[in-house]
Amino acid sequence: LPLIAGLRTALVQNDVITLLQEASVFAVPCVVGQDGNRDGLPTVLLEAMALGTPCVSTNVTGIPEIIKNNETGLLVNQHDSDALAIAIKQLLDDDALRERLAVQARQLIEEHFDVHQNAARIRALFDDIRQIRASGPRAIAQ
Repeated sequence: LPLIAGLRTALVQNDVITLLQEASVFAVPCVVGQDGNRDGLPTVLLEAMALGTPCVSTNVTGIPEIIKNNETGLLVNQHDSDALAIAIKQLLDDDALRERLAVQARQLIEEHFDVHQNAARIRALFDDIRQIRASGPRAIAQ
């Protein structure tokens, strides 16, 4: 798969999925902009992790919540291009590490980002609230 750096052409979803599945490593070196602009939690990382693509990213905003260094991916400091290159090379050179990180990342996504599980959790919360309200003010005060 060719390196796709700075790609500025919109791709259809199937093409994105194919590219992520074929990639050996997915690097997303996010930075906080000079104006403070930042991605909270880049969806593209969640998508790559769900597809089993090992990821490298930076330790900004919400990214460390999903990429736990050396558990579900590799993290480097923002603006540290040397560390980014080393992390990418480390993954490209180590099949076992790539596999371990990809499996653990997929597990994290399944456990915390599955739409059906999350909808069931929200439904259960609403059911609990409905039951509390049906019990009257006394139950709410407890």
